[in-house]
Amino acid sequence: MAELISLTNAYREKLFQFELTNRAWFELWVPPRPEYYYQEVAFQGVFDDLLSANEQGADRFYLLVEQGEIIGRFNLTDINRRAEIGYRVAKDKVGKGYATLGLQELIVEAQKLGLAFLHAKALKENPASTRMLLKQRFLPTSDIEVVLLNGTQMHLQSYQRELL
Repeated sequence: MAELISLTNAYREKLFQFELTNRAWFELWVPPRPEYYYQEVAFQGVFDDLLSANEQGADRFYLLVEQGEIIGRFNLTDINRRAEIGYRVAKDKVGKGYATLGLQELIVEAQKLGLAFLHAKALKENPASTRMLLKQRFLPTSDIEVVLLNGTQMHLQSYQRELL
């Protein structure tokens, strides 16, 4: 069974491979990361920054792991009584309930931290992500951004969930 764990140094290489393997899939739904992110030496610095932010508590980075394999990443960022959430699931694991499980566990972690609100964004053109947020009691706000992704104009909907 998959479990949500805090990012640790033990997953450094596996996270790099997860990002490389799923790069094209992720870039269908989110803006591309800078090219240096996919260079192993530079990624080491990025990973160290993630660990440091985790330790300082400004952000929390988690991995959804099953039998030592990374299934997805789940994040709480800009923590201050509220947090922005982010998530991405490996292409070959989509549609199998992993995103829902990871988000449910992320909500539990946010509650443990005493957060009052969670904020999320999802493309209206990504109905699976939108459905998942709605099922987890996130409500759409009036904020919709028009974004250009892969040369296509899309609509980024903001969501909020009260935790207290």
